[in-house]
Amino acid sequence: MKKNAPELLERVLKSKRKPCMIGTGAMSDPYIPLEMELGLMRRSLELIERYGFGVTVLTKSNRILRDLELYQNRSMENALTDLLPRSMIPVVLRRLEIDPAMQANALNRQKR
Repeated sequence: MKKNAPELLERVLKSKRKPCMIGTGAMSDPYIPLEMELGLMRRSLELIERYGFGVTVLTKSNRILRDLELYQNRSMENALTDLLPRSMIPVVLRRLEIDPAMQANALNRQKR
C-alpha cells in the first residue's frame, strides 16, 4: 500500500488537460481494513472531486459506506448496481432515504 498515493494522484490530476473517469478496485479492493485507519481512499476521492474527475469503484466491502456522502455529492451519473453488491443496495437506499420502488435514474433533483 502506497501511503503517498493521494499525493501521487494529485500530481497526475493536475497534469491532465481534461477530466476523465478514474476506476479503482479492478486489481484489488480499495476498502481493505487498513483503509479505515489510513484514509487513503477517502483523501483520493476528495482530490478526484476537487479536480472534477469521475470515479468508479468496485468493492465487496461495506466500508464504502464511510465515504457515502462523497459519492452522494458527486455530480455524475451512476447506478448502485455498478458500485455495490446486490445485498448492500437496500442498505444504501435506506441510508439515502430513497424509495426502493423508484427507478434507478428517476431520482428527483433534491435526491441527486
